[in-house]
Amino acid sequence: MTVIITINVSQIWAMYCLVAFYHEFAHELRAINPFWKFVVVKAVIFMSFWQGLVLSGMARGGIITSYMDYSKLRVESRTC
Repeated sequence: MTVIITINVSQIWAMYCLVAFYHEFAHELRAINPFWKFVVVKAVIFMSFWQGLVLSGMARGGIITSYMDYSKLRVESRTC
């Protein structure tokens, strides 16, 4: 649980730093309009974290079972 909280806090801190960087350099970067590009990159990283968390929870809850080469343990530990 501590790892999940640490990763979540680090993701929020990274988003904060990204927004602070944008606000500091908005005038200089106006020509390329990077705000939405930054947001999309951070969203992909943030959503992949939550996807892994959901898959791990589903494996622990018995919703995901072993299938072909993927064991329940591999899915649960996110080492697929």
